[in-house]
Amino acid sequence: MAPTDVSELGNLTRTGAEQLRRAGMNVDLQEMDFANIVRRRNNQGPPDKGGYNMFCTLIDRSLPNVHPYGNLAIRADGKEPINGWANSPRIEQLRAVWLDTADLEQQKRICVDLQKQLWEDVPGCFAAFYGVRRT
Repeated sequence: MAPTDVSELGNLTRTGAEQLRRAGMNVDLQEMDFANIVRRRNNQGPPDKGGYNMFCTLIDRSLPNVHPYGNLAIRADGKEPINGWANSPRIEQLRAVWLDTADLEQQKRICVDLQKQLWEDVPGCFAAFYGVRRT
């Protein structure tokens, strides 16, 4: 899905679509205004039922995104459309333990485990930046 009224995301999406085509993937780029993208990305159905397979997005560096609990890109509770409704009880457990831990050294160790788990389940590393739904 490419927004027609947000040039940065539209350009990012068209560039991403071209790169996917070059990699040999079939791409059906759907261009629409951003409001319709926001509505459509909330649909968990397949594309032929109003859902989607992929959208590009940008994640800013505001405070909520700089720690494991506030970062939408790594949510894995099955509720966040930004990352395709990723579901990983282990990631969610590590995020919660991080939040409950006041000791900085323990938080660092939890973050190491969390980063390893993110590579296993990939809800945010790729999915969040590109909005890929994992089915």
